[in-house]
Order: sequence, then structure tokens, then C-alpha cells
Amino acid sequence: MIQANYLKTIYVRTAPCVTPSMLSADYWIAKCEKPDTVILSPEEIFEQNRHISEQLSSGETATEIQYGICCTESAVRCLPTTEIRTESGDPYSDENRFSGILVNEPVQILGSAENGRWYHIRTYYGSGWILSDHIARCRNLQEWLDAQSQPEVPLVVTAGWLTLQTERTAPQKEPASYSMGTCLRLIPAVQAPKTVDDRFYFDNYVVQVPSRNPEGYLTWEYKLIPVSEDVHPGWLPYTSRNVLRQIFKLQGTVYGWGDTYRSHDCSSYAMAVYRCFGFRLARNSSDQIKMPFPSANLQQMSSREKTAALSHALPGSILGFRGHIVLYLGHEKDRYYGISATGRCIPCRGEQPVSAGTAFLCELETTCRRNGCSWLSEFQTLLELK
Repeated sequence: MIQANYLKTIYVRTAPCVTPSMLSADYWIAKCEKPDTVILSPEEIFEQNRHISEQLSSGETATEIQYGICCTESAVRCLPTTEIRTESGDPYSDENRFSGILVNEPVQILGSAENGRWYHIRTYYGSGWILSDHIARCRNLQEWLDAQSQPEVPLVVTAGWLTLQTERTAPQKEPASYSMGTCLRLIPAVQAPKTVDDRFYFDNYVVQVPSRNPEGYLTWEYKLIPVSEDVHPGWLPYTSRNVLRQIFKLQGTVYGWGDTYRSHDCSSYAMAVYRCFGFRLARNSSDQIKMPFPSANLQQMSSREKTAALSHALPGSILGFRGHIVLYLGHEKDRYYGISATGRCIPCRGEQPVSAGTAFLCELETTCRRNGCSWLSEFQTLLELK
């Protein structure tokens, strides 16, 4: 049998100094001293989330707040329009997009526009505009709070993207689809209805997902998710092995500014990975590198001190310079590697900038910013989520 790594040398283009064997999470897991040691417990992660939320609190107020739950994976926009704005000249970056938003995310509704076609919403990580038919309104604050109360064991989407099969009772409906990190309400088998989708089902998880009734209010519907799908009952244990496995599930995907193309930019890549463990990270790179985790100021370090810090950093640590973050993987001898969703970069010193438009693995000294300086030399912050 022809080895997969040999075939990759023929069929897969890699960045400079990257070998085919490095394209696997297992390669980097093998370099971890204790890949299965739990770094933080769920309780410790939720406590960190509280600190992150306090740091992100904007103080923005509204005279009359309504409450809702996102029932369709959607886009949060800077202005209430679907018009694409590309002032920077990059035709693939819709600068009117602030972020994507996952199904089952709670929002506060601050206002509306265009006769209710748009809602101005606030999430835990920021505010913007969303099409109102993607939000199910809650009748009161208590219903909103109850909707957020997760069961003891939620069902977490750990696939890059999960698309369910067509429902046989509603073949005209587009199949439900969920991105990595989506957290759904998991129903114990003894409490679940005997049939869902007119199926006396076996070998499926039963979840409740938010829906919108004709008046725009929140309802819940049951869906079946086969146990064979890439989902996890409960949050993933926060270990280096699991972090690396999640990182590599998004490898090679298209770069999407503000989650355009239903994909990820550099900071939402990190959000998606860490959401599987229960983290609720900041949305933008500038906020992520300020999160209240142990950090190192790389700007004040010599090259030797910087590489020494990286040599002992956790896989999945966040490396950041202004406007961009990279997820650190590890090192091979005197070379240091990371993976990031990247728009434009210089893949090798001395070359011209290219539109990478991809989440790809790279060597950090070889890969350069458009100013010609290497990513490694430009990093300002090393943040370890521990």
C-alpha cells in the first residue's frame, strides 16, 4: 500500500519548510509530553469565561431591551444591509460583516430597522445587525434565561461542519446544519419522545433546537443526530490531544473575513476550536490577546528568549501581532510552527505577497507579513489558555 505521506508529496501543496507528515494532528500530539493531562476543568473554564465577559462588557445601554435566541446560523453585520463592502480593495473580504453567530446563541435585541427586517443585537462578544427572521424572540427575560440554562450534558458539535440528513416528514426543508462549537440541548433517552421525524429511532441522540413560530417567538423542536456523527455528549476534555485534533479539523478550509463563506478568519478559528471545551473567547484578535490568561510580552524578548518561551508553550496557545493571531502547534528542532486562517501573506521571505485565503500550517520564521518581516519576529504576545 502506498503511504499517505508519500501521496501528499505529490498531490498536496504545502508551505515552505512543512513536510507532509506535519499535516496530521498525530504528528504534533506525539511531541507532547502529557497529551492527555486535563489543563482546566469545566468549572475552571466557566470561571475564566466570567472574567472574559467582564473584560468585554461594553457598557452599551438601550432604553428598551428584548431578548432572543439565534435559530439559524447567520451573519452579524456592521450595518443593516446585505450589501458587500470592500473598501480595502480585497474582493473576498466583506467588511460589513462583523461575525458569524451559531445556532442557540442568546442575544439581546437593542432595536430594529427597515420595519423590523433587521434587529440590532448584542452578543457576549459584541453587537451588530442581523436579519430578524434568524432570531426567535423570547416572551420575557425569564424565558430567555431558561433557554440558556444548559442540561448537565449538552451535545457539542465537534465536526468542522455538521449537516443532518433530509427529514422524511419535511423533505422540502433544507437540512439543518451546524458549525464547530455549536452547543445543543441533549435530551436523555428516557425523557425523549418515542418518535421523532415519524421514526421509532435507534442509535441517535435526541436534541432540542430553537425555532421560530409564525409570530416570531421562540419554540423548540426535536431533531435526531446519529451517534456516528462527529459530536460529543458534554464538553470535550480540555487536553492538548483534543485541542490539536480540533485545530486540524479546520485545516485547509477557506479564509472568511467575519465568517464569510460560512468559514473562519483567524480569530473565529480560535473561537470555534475552544468553544468545544466550553470556552467563550473574545471575537477579535485585538481582544483575544488581552484575555485574562497567562501571557508573555514577546516584544521585549530577544530571539533566544522568544524561542525558549515557545519551546515550552502549550499546543494551541495564541500568538498575536496587530490584526492577526496564529494557533501555535510546536517545534521541530530550531523551527517553530503554527496554523492560522490567513487572507494575504508572503509564504517565503523575499517572495511577493499572495492571497492564501486558507487555514494552513506554516513555519513561523519563513512566513512573512506583507511588510516583509517574519511572523515570528513580529509576534507581540504569547497567550496560554491555562
